[in-house]
Amino acid sequence: MSHRQGGPAVPPARRREVRVARGTAMPLTARCTAVVAAAGYGKTEAVRRWLRGASVNWHSRVPPEGRDGGDWLVIDDLRAFPAGQVRLLLDRTGPAAKVVIVSRLPPPGGARLPGLRVLGPADLALSAAAVAAVLGREYGIRDASTTRQVHALTAGWPALVHLAGGQLSAGASMLADLPAELPTDLPAELVAARLAAPGTALAGFVRTEVLAAFPPAICRLLADLAHLDPVDAELCGALGIGRAERDLDVLVRTGLLVPCASPTGRAAYRLVPLVGAVLLACRPLPVPARRRLLRQAAAWYEHAGLPAAAITAHRGLGDHAACAGVLLTDGERAIANGSAPLVAEAVRGLPQALRCRRLRLLLGQALTVTGRYEEALAVLVPLAEQGMDAALAWRLGSVHCLRARPHEAIEVFGKAHLSGVPDPAEEAMLHSWHATAHWLTGDPAACGDLAARAFSAGTAAGPAAEAAAHTALALHAMLSGDPAGDAEHHERALRLAERAGDLVQAARIRTSRSGLLLDEGEYAEALAEALAAAALAEVCAARAYLPGALCNAAEALTAMGRLDEATGHLEYVLSLHQRDGSARPLTGLGDIHRLRGQRQLAQAAYEEAVRIAESAGNRQALVPALCGLALVVHQDDPEAAERLAARAASASGGRRAARALVVRGRVAALTGDLERALRAARQATEPARRHHDKAALAEALELRAAAERDPAQARLALAEALATWQVTGALLHVDRLRAVRGHLPRATSAERLAARQAAERLQAAGVPLTPVSPVVTVRTLGGFEVVVDGVPLPPSAWQSRKARGLLRILVSRRGRAVAREEIAEFLWPGEEPARVAHRMSVALSVLRSVLDPGRRVAADHFVRTGSGAVALDTSQVGIDVETFLEEAEYGLSRPEHGRALLIAAERRYTGDFLEDEPYEEWSGAVRELARATYLRVVRTLADLALDAADVDDAARWLLRILGRDHYDERSHLDLVRVLRSAGRHGEARRAYERYLAAMRAIDVPPAREP
Repeated sequence: MSHRQGGPAVPPARRREVRVARGTAMPLTARCTAVVAAAGYGKTEAVRRWLRGASVNWHSRVPPEGRDGGDWLVIDDLRAFPAGQVRLLLDRTGPAAKVVIVSRLPPPGGARLPGLRVLGPADLALSAAAVAAVLGREYGIRDASTTRQVHALTAGWPALVHLAGGQLSAGASMLADLPAELPTDLPAELVAARLAAPGTALAGFVRTEVLAAFPPAICRLLADLAHLDPVDAELCGALGIGRAERDLDVLVRTGLLVPCASPTGRAAYRLVPLVGAVLLACRPLPVPARRRLLRQAAAWYEHAGLPAAAITAHRGLGDHAACAGVLLTDGERAIANGSAPLVAEAVRGLPQALRCRRLRLLLGQALTVTGRYEEALAVLVPLAEQGMDAALAWRLGSVHCLRARPHEAIEVFGKAHLSGVPDPAEEAMLHSWHATAHWLTGDPAACGDLAARAFSAGTAAGPAAEAAAHTALALHAMLSGDPAGDAEHHERALRLAERAGDLVQAARIRTSRSGLLLDEGEYAEALAEALAAAALAEVCAARAYLPGALCNAAEALTAMGRLDEATGHLEYVLSLHQRDGSARPLTGLGDIHRLRGQRQLAQAAYEEAVRIAESAGNRQALVPALCGLALVVHQDDPEAAERLAARAASASGGRRAARALVVRGRVAALTGDLERALRAARQATEPARRHHDKAALAEALELRAAAERDPAQARLALAEALATWQVTGALLHVDRLRAVRGHLPRATSAERLAARQAAERLQAAGVPLTPVSPVVTVRTLGGFEVVVDGVPLPPSAWQSRKARGLLRILVSRRGRAVAREEIAEFLWPGEEPARVAHRMSVALSVLRSVLDPGRRVAADHFVRTGSGAVALDTSQVGIDVETFLEEAEYGLSRPEHGRALLIAAERRYTGDFLEDEPYEEWSGAVRELARATYLRVVRTLADLALDAADVDDAARWLLRILGRDHYDERSHLDLVRVLRSAGRHGEARRAYERYLAAMRAIDVPPAREP
C-alpha cells in the first residue's frame, strides 16, 4: 500500500506531539536514513515535517518493486528493521533515490547498509522548554515546577508528556491527592507511581505499545533494570542479567534508557522514570529475586564508587546499618554528586539510634543544598548546644548566606572554635563561607582576609575545599575591582570542583561566573553560563543555587529584549521563596515593569526588594533596588528620588559604584540639573572602565548625551553608547538608542529606517517610547491624511484648503526646497504676485499651527523657510511613502536577508501616492516612483517564493503584480507555470486564458502555453 504526498493519516494524539518541535534543521541528508525509536516518539510526524513540500511515496512495508516515482521513499511504522529487504531495495532504486525507514527497533547489530544514517530518540525528544509549551497550550498547566518535573519523568518522550499532562489536568480518581501544580518537594518516585498506576492511560500505552515491541528476554531485563539506577553493561554483566552490551544498546537506541550523569565519568543510563514506574507496578520481581538483585547491586555500586546508588539499594533491602555505613563514609560525596534529596531521605529513614552527630550534620547539609532552609535550621541549630565546631559553623552559616542574611551568618561564624587540630577541609569551608558573608555586606577587607585563610587551609584539604577557597578569592577580587583576578579564580575553582566530581559547587561557581559576565556586559555568554548553571543545579538537586542562576539568566534576557522569558524565570524564583521573600527577583521584575512603563508595579516591586535587602543587611541586593526605585519615583517626588539615589551611591562599592553614580546623574537630569548630571556621567566613567563594566559605561555615555548642551558632543556620546551596547549584545538598549537617534535632527535615511524597526521591536516587547516632540505622520498612500499625536485631523482642523494643498506639494518634493513662485503657480495660478505673497504667509501660518497646535516647538521645526523657498523637514515628520521607499530599497539591496522588510514594505503600500488627486502635475513623479518600486518589491518576493518552490506564496505575489499591472507578461506566464507544476491544472488553464485576453487587448502576440 502506498500514498502520495503527506503520508498516512495521523491520530490526533500523535499529531499534537510535534507541534512544538519546529525549527529543527532538515536532517535527512543521507541516501538512506533510519528513524528509530519506541512508539510515541513522533517518528512519522517528524519525517512528515522534514519532508514538507517534497514529492514523497509512503509505504507501510518494503515495496518489492522498488521506487515508483517521487523524490523520496518512506517506509513507515515498521515493528522491526528489515535490514536484508532494505539492502535489496537500495540496490534496486539506484544511488539517486533517497529512502527513509521508520522503525520501532534499530537495525540488527551486524547489519551493514551503505550510506545509512540513524536518527534516534535524542533527535525526537522534546526539550524542557518544548514540554512546558505543550503542557501550557494543550492542558493549561503552566506551573514551572510541574513542567520541569514532567520533563524529568518523561525525558521528553512526546507521548508520555501528553499522557502525563492529560492525567494531571483531568484529575483522575487515582490522582485525587496529586495536584495539577506539583509542589517542588514532592518526591519524583511518588509522582511517577501515581501517573503510571495500573489502569491509567499512560500505563496502558507503555504496556501495549512500548513493551510489547520487545522480545521476552529484553522484557525480563527491563523488569530488573526498574530496580537499578544507574545501569551500564558492566553492572549487568556482573549481575548476570540479559545479554548485557547488546540488549542495553537496543534499549538506548529505542529511547527506554536515557543517558545520565555518573560521578565515575563512565557512560551510564537510567530507565525513563515513568517507564520504570510502569514496570514496577505491572511486572514486579518475586521478593527473593528482588533481594538477591539489590544485594549484589549494592556491593557492586559501593565498589564502583557510586554511593547514592548503593544507598538506594541498601534502603530497598531495609538494611539500615549498611545504609548508615555508606552515608558516613561517602554521604558528602553523594551530596556533591547530586543526590542531596536521597541523602536527606536516607538519614531521616534511619532509626534514631543510628543518627549520630555526623549524620545530623549531613542531613542539615543535604537540606540546605536542596533549598529547604527552615528544615535545615531545625536540624542544625540544636547541635550548637554541643559546641560550635567548624563542621557545624560553616553548615549553619551557609544557610544564612544562601537566604541572603549575611549578618546572621557572621554572628554564627564568630562563635566557631577551631580547637585542637581542625580538619583542613572543614576549616577551608568555614573561612570560605565567612568570606561570602562579608562579600554580601560589601566589606572587601574582611572578605579578602578570610578568603586568604580559606586558601591556606584548602590547599592541604583536596580539590573540593580548594575550589571553595578560590570561590572566596573570586568574590574578593570582584569587590576590590580586579576583574582579571575574578575570572582567574572562578576558572580555577570550576576546574577543581569538576576534578572533585562536586556538581553542587560547580553549580555555585557557574552561577557566580555568570554574574561576572553580566557585570562585564557579556550578555549572551552570561545567559549561556547562567542556563548551564541552572541546568546543573536541577540535575544535582542543588535548588539552593537555582534562584541565583535563574536571576542572572533573567537579567541577561532583559538586556537582550526577551522580557517575557525573563519574567517567567523571575516569577518561578519568587515561587521558590514564597515564605521568606527574595530581593533579587523582585528587583528584576521591577526593572521589567519600569521598561514597560508600568510605574506603579515597578515601584511596588522595588519597595519590597529594598525592605527585604535592608532587613537582611544585603548590600549586593540593596543597591540595585534603590537605583530602580529612584528612577520610578522621580516624576512624583523628585526630592525622594534624589535621597534614594544618594543612598544607593553611599551604599555601593566596587562594581556597583558606577551604576549608582549613573542613576544619581539621571535623577539630576530629570530634575533639570544638567551640570550635575554631566559631572555624574564623568565620575561614573572611571570605575566602569576599571571594572570592565561595559553596561555601566554605556549608561554613563547615555547620561552624557542627555546632559550635553553641545548637540555635536551629545551626538558623539550617543553614538559611542550605542556602539558599546552593540558590543554587549543588549538588543533592547540598542533598540532604545536607535529609536532616539532616528529622531535627531539631520538623521540619515538609514538611521530613520533603523529607528522605525527598533520602535516596532520595542513595541512588540511592550516597551513604550516617550516622544520628544509632537508626533506628526502624513499618510499619502491610497489617500491623504495627517495624524498629530496619534489623532487623525478632521477636515474642520484645516482652516484653509490652500494650507492642506501646500503640505501635499511639500510632501511630494520629499524634503527638497520649493520656490515660493512655483508654489504660488500651483495653488493660485494666474494670480498677481503681490496678492499671492500675503496668501502664502497665511497658508504657512495655518500649516504650522495645524502640525503643532500647542506651539511646543520652534516655528521652523516642521516647515523651514528661507531664500525665497519652503521645505518640509522630513526628519521631523513621518511620511508613509518615504517609509515605504526606504524599507523597499533596503530590502531590495539584500533580498536573501531582507525578505521580512520587503513583506513589511508591501503591506505599507495601501494604494498609489495621493490617488485622490491623480491629475496634479506635482504628484506624478513620486506616484510613478512608488508604483514602480512596489512592483519591484512584489516581483522580488515572487522570485524568492519561486526559488523556494513555495507554490502558494509565489501565486499570491504574482497575482498582486497582475492586480497592479494587468499586462505584465512575465508574471502571467510564471503564474501559469507554477500552478501547472503543482498539478493545479484548472487554475493554470484559467490563468493562461486571462493572459491571452490581456495580450489581445494591447495587440501583443501571446506566447505558447508553458
